[in-house]
Amino acid sequence: MHLGELPAPFLTSQHFRLSATLPQADLATPPREPETASLHWEGAEVPDVSVFARYLPASAPFALHGGRAGLDGRLDYRDGVVSGDFDLAGSEVELDLLGRRIIGGMHLALRLPELDPVGQRLDLSGTRLQVRAGTSADDAPLTSDLTLHEARLAANTPLEVLIARPGALPLDGRLVVSGRIDQLGFLDPFLSDVLEGRGLELEGGGDLAARLTLAQGRLSPGSRLRVESDDLAARLLDFRAGGRGRLVAEWLDTGEGDVARIGITLEEAGMHRRSDGARLLEGANLTLTAQGRPTAAAGRPTAESVALAWQDATLPDVAVLNRYLPPAAPFALSRGGATTHGQLSIEGDGANGTLRLAGHGIAGILFGEAIEGELVLDLALREARLDGSRLDLSGTRLELQAETERAEQDQRLRTVLVARQARFAHPLPSTDRRGPRSGRLMLEGMVNRLGFLDAFLPEAHGLSIRGNGRLEADLQLRDETLLPGSRLRVDADDLEAHFLDHVAGGRGTLDARIEGEATAPGARLELGLPRFDLTRQGEAQAHLEGRHFTLETTTPDFRMNAGRPPAEAFTTRIGLPIAEVEDLGLYNAYLPDSAGLELLSGRASLETELVLEGMRARGDLTLQAFGATLRLADQHLAGDLRLEARLRDGDLAERRFDASGSRLRLDNISREDAAGRRDAGWWARLDLEEGRLTWSRPLLLDARLGLAMRDSGLLAGLFIAGARERDWLGRLLTVSGIRGSARVRLDDDSLQLRDARLEGGNLTLLADLVMRDETLAGALYARLGSLGLGIALEDGETRLRLRAPRRWYEERLPGHDAEILESSPPVWHEALETRP
Repeated sequence: MHLGELPAPFLTSQHFRLSATLPQADLATPPREPETASLHWEGAEVPDVSVFARYLPASAPFALHGGRAGLDGRLDYRDGVVSGDFDLAGSEVELDLLGRRIIGGMHLALRLPELDPVGQRLDLSGTRLQVRAGTSADDAPLTSDLTLHEARLAANTPLEVLIARPGALPLDGRLVVSGRIDQLGFLDPFLSDVLEGRGLELEGGGDLAARLTLAQGRLSPGSRLRVESDDLAARLLDFRAGGRGRLVAEWLDTGEGDVARIGITLEEAGMHRRSDGARLLEGANLTLTAQGRPTAAAGRPTAESVALAWQDATLPDVAVLNRYLPPAAPFALSRGGATTHGQLSIEGDGANGTLRLAGHGIAGILFGEAIEGELVLDLALREARLDGSRLDLSGTRLELQAETERAEQDQRLRTVLVARQARFAHPLPSTDRRGPRSGRLMLEGMVNRLGFLDAFLPEAHGLSIRGNGRLEADLQLRDETLLPGSRLRVDADDLEAHFLDHVAGGRGTLDARIEGEATAPGARLELGLPRFDLTRQGEAQAHLEGRHFTLETTTPDFRMNAGRPPAEAFTTRIGLPIAEVEDLGLYNAYLPDSAGLELLSGRASLETELVLEGMRARGDLTLQAFGATLRLADQHLAGDLRLEARLRDGDLAERRFDASGSRLRLDNISREDAAGRRDAGWWARLDLEEGRLTWSRPLLLDARLGLAMRDSGLLAGLFIAGARERDWLGRLLTVSGIRGSARVRLDDDSLQLRDARLEGGNLTLLADLVMRDETLAGALYARLGSLGLGIALEDGETRLRLRAPRRWYEERLPGHDAEILESSPPVWHEALETRP
């Protein structure tokens, strides 16, 4: 038998039977159509099933390529109506099904209860299609079994036209289908236009039930298809979600045109990344809905929107989210699980939605510090363009509570931030971006760990920030650069500024700004404390209290992705304009231990200004105390003290400064010796003409002093305190109007006065003194007119030298040749009891 215009045989058969019943007629009457006819064949064979391809509609999800098949069937004709049955079975039929090349068995049991060419009606109810085939890939075998329970159709095109133009089926009617289908990919054409052609694809199969209405060969409102499946999956971009669930496809009349909608519901679903297999969701209740309008040109609907929602889902490892953080992000996740729910809508070339992520036992790194705790993220996706050109996350909220490496010293990290505005252009890295990554981020919230700013502060200056308060930020970005005009402000009830070895704390404000040019932005951080207290790091007791503390640090080169700038790029200014020292005794830590110099009591005011430029430093310090008391060996001094320290050319690494120009003034001093003798109205001036100071505890000082004193009584008292001749020697050596110079040295355990030369009236004093372990040792030479006198302090005793006292004194100076001392043994006068 040949088919239409095809020269090749349509089928061959060994058993072919045709019978017909004709109406009565005579020779004068023209022949008429038979009243009945019947065509039967058995064991027929179709050499090439591809001959049926020309009868498939253009939108059919499969194509026939070839293969042999057996065909049994019959056709019955009665009163102009055709009916029949066909059974087509092949074991090696080759076809493309949903883009997959398959070869396998196919059985089509075609039932034709009615074919009325005149009435243009077609009934295929009862038809059944069974397919079992393997694919060219290593996928599971394809099995499908579908039954057309009802298939009553009507054509508005004559049958002969349909035969002449195979594939065109402008039919109206109703189909009721049920069965089992393994591949839901026949719906992929409906979803292929999602995400600018990157598409949504379906996997899996299940039990299918459908009631479909056709109009002009197209599905129309009222059509509905449902699939129940134990293994249903959807692939979208780099994600695949699968689980037990159902698929429902509906065609609706919205009053504004027909709409086609596919809904997928998954229970206990999982989602993973296709590129690396990372698990994203587990145990989720997930729904996905795609909706579009049928297009006449394509013969199928085109998706206009996709909606995805999930509930009760678990994110087993939050570390998988690191892939979505920008390279320069200061935050990275290492482990921990979270629960999540959310929804995402895609329409046209844009998307929006919300996501909530709540994690416990979250561990990670924040600005270089390990953290572990709880995280809640409410992500608001206002707008996301699918081409990556625009992203709006305004309204996003982040809450973080965590323990840190400094948990013993600091309180638990607790942060709540809300993005009032978060709009970005070209936010994702891409080689085909049409412009730079840019955006604006406006944040409000509460932070209790301002240490995140430490990563941008000069470590060499000892700068760090601690505290909590209300944060406001307005950040403008281009690529990984903050642009000029960006600003961050914190109003804090508990703010600490760490600098060098000290901590200033109180209620205040912190203001950070980006300045300069967009091509070379700089940064400025200003911290102000209207009232503050100052402590040394590691100590609990405050050294002083004051007002108007300021700290400012600037750098002309600030780039977030370039790491911390070198110390040379920073300048820091610290100001303590008004400060009060409650107890001068706290500063004894800066004096040599047990050297006989001690601050006993007193309150003082302090004014300080420091400038740190890279690894260099300079500053001024003024300390003013009224009614201070101090001890120098066995002498007690009470009165006014003023220290003016001028620190220049400082080396921060060594904490060493040039202290030249510093001055110490003692005024209105009342002196009291061990015997209770008092002397009031004494004063002294000490000017550091040249000196180097190392800022440590205790201080290290090596300086040349210029001295001025009301009289020489203080120095004389140190040398004659233990002498039997103290009274007359004291009167002899105390002369008014003293001027002179000396070298002074402070180290860990001593106070040394070297090369001292004092003059006043007819008195010249030369002295060399060491105070160590509460003991004084040294020598003094005094000349009054023509009288010379030497005094030695050894082993707590005072001895006098009357013979050649100048030579004796010089021989005793440090560095003098020991042989000279041995050749000139001292002659001590110990018998003097009284002298006028």
